[in-house]
Amino acid sequence: MNLKKSGIQLDLVFWLVSQGFSVVPLHLGSKVPKIKWGRYQKVLPTRDELLRWFRVPSNGAVVTGTNSLVVIDFDNIHDYLRWSLWAQSDGPEAARLLLRDAYKVRTSRGIHVYSRSSMDIRNLHYGKIDIKGRGGLVTLPGSIHPSGILYREYQQGSFPVWAKLEDILPTEVLALGVQEVPEWRRREERERLDLSVLDEEQVLNMPVQVDLNEVKRAHRIEDYIEGIEMTGPNWGIAKCPFHEDKNPSFWIDTERQLCGCFSGCTAQPLDVINLVARLNGISNSDAIRELGMR
Repeated sequence: MNLKKSGIQLDLVFWLVSQGFSVVPLHLGSKVPKIKWGRYQKVLPTRDELLRWFRVPSNGAVVTGTNSLVVIDFDNIHDYLRWSLWAQSDGPEAARLLLRDAYKVRTSRGIHVYSRSSMDIRNLHYGKIDIKGRGGLVTLPGSIHPSGILYREYQQGSFPVWAKLEDILPTEVLALGVQEVPEWRRREERERLDLSVLDEEQVLNMPVQVDLNEVKRAHRIEDYIEGIEMTGPNWGIAKCPFHEDKNPSFWIDTERQLCGCFSGCTAQPLDVINLVARLNGISNSDAIRELGMR
């Protein structure tokens, strides 16, 4: 696919912003933001900002949580089809509205279903279904997945409002919420904690425990930096994502999984957690939680 001829379209950008949702630019062919986007969780980008960001082909993402936006991310098409059968036959009215009226996007493997919630929804994970709420980013149609697959509109529509997770997901899916707790933690607590005695609200509100070493093993710096030129077996350079950089000044040690900028915009070497936190304008703790759920 010719990336130079691809990218999110301005009419889609302006339409989403007109609905009260923030849109931010990503590097073409990746999920890495081009800007520090944290402030756009609270304010909408201006027309001048949008024109500047998207004047060149770029991927784009909507900031979930803005104007109560919640996106249901079905990781594969089979889970979406099972959900759609449930929504059509046994689901509450809110689920049927989502199936019939919601704006939907075809991803590399599954479907994004757009909606709004009257609740303050955080990012949640149920098996292979993610709920993208406050502080999330969801890649938009016209964008190129790192695999080369194009995100496409699946269904034009609106953003139906729902109040409770039970209104949009089957009970058996919500029961998978306990799987947010990693296996290493479940083994540790199995003798002293019986999840069966907790009600659904308690399960959904359980803090997500993250194995830091597992996060670092599962995510590599190379996945988040574009255009790396390898200059040695374990050493690469690229243009720095944190400043205008005509000549590559960003170094990557692929063996030690550290990186930094020769120009001095990184005070000390970054690991993958530090890098993702800075790229997304979030804290290291939030980066650990986000990476732990991917």
